[in-house]
Amino acid sequence: MLVAFNNQILVDTAYGFADDDRSIRNTASTIFPIASITKLFVKQAFFLLADQGKVKLTDTLVHYCQCTRFASQITIADLLHHTSGLPDIHNRMPEFVNPWQLNKAVAASDLFEKIDSCDSLLFAPGTQQSYSNSNYLVLAHLIEIITGETLDVFLQENLFQPYQMISTGLYAEHSHLAGHAQGFYVRNHEAVYLPDFNFTNFWGSGNAYSTTSDLYNYALKSQKEADAEWRGMLVQHSGYYLGYRSYFKTIPEIGLVIIILANNGDFMMPLFTDPVFDYIVSGLPKMEPTEVDKKRAGIYVAHRLGEEIQLMINSDGERLLVDETPLLKIDTNIFLMYNRDLTVVHFYDTSTKRSAILNDNGQIFHFVKTE
Repeated sequence: MLVAFNNQILVDTAYGFADDDRSIRNTASTIFPIASITKLFVKQAFFLLADQGKVKLTDTLVHYCQCTRFASQITIADLLHHTSGLPDIHNRMPEFVNPWQLNKAVAASDLFEKIDSCDSLLFAPGTQQSYSNSNYLVLAHLIEIITGETLDVFLQENLFQPYQMISTGLYAEHSHLAGHAQGFYVRNHEAVYLPDFNFTNFWGSGNAYSTTSDLYNYALKSQKEADAEWRGMLVQHSGYYLGYRSYFKTIPEIGLVIIILANNGDFMMPLFTDPVFDYIVSGLPKMEPTEVDKKRAGIYVAHRLGEEIQLMINSDGERLLVDETPLLKIDTNIFLMYNRDLTVVHFYDTSTKRSAILNDNGQIFHFVKTE
């Protein structure tokens, strides 16, 4: 577990065993599978390719490949933001949640065949949002087509090495390497250890491994070096696979980074994150709202996936609130919503309008005040 605040590391420690069966303890340098945090790296890879002019996020997949029969309907942006409508084969097919059945060789074509075996898309692309690992299986394949390199090589050259993530990489045919944390879960009061399985089944969607210090480097460097257009989308992700849990969150506005990696599939993340958030909030300087802040109260509107979203900001005379949730002022125009995720709100005022940008764990909403 690693926690930093005001850009200073407060906690960097480990608990329990990396391999209880062999009495090997976890340390701050233990390497863990990080499951879906992998998706942050794949997402940033596409932002890099877009900056280099090698890809347009508005392109449909058919511009690059016909890896799925839905390729002409889905854009790269749909995949990145889970608005493609592709069914999640990891949750639909029982073998993906049973590592004892994932010991055979697998190719990308095998995964795409499973995706295409679904009758139809869940919804028309771009009209709804539904988290699906299938999106990132496709994105990983696209990176390899566009760059001519395998995903692991591309990420090493463009992210892991430049960001000094020396203990980070991708599992392939094997889920466990020497010195890495051994995953387990508890059933009937007994520890059940995961077998070695073929992690290629999760290629690009959840097969990375890392350490807390490497992910801390990623938090700092991605927010410094990624283009301003993209960096707000790289601030949070969690991960879960049978036997493992992971959590990554950064709020650059206050120099906060929280990284938790666990090889206990039953680990309850809020038992750690909730007290950390409470402690961080208690340490924030108290900034009283100004008259300008009070004028920000009102109804704000954004449009997403063809629907209107409203944000109601109130003032009780002493503070701003979203509905009944307090907004904690941390800078002239920046507030934290005191909810479970410490959502960040930036206000922007011009002579003609007031607007707000809300960053909800990497999902960006642009609101304009109407009243």
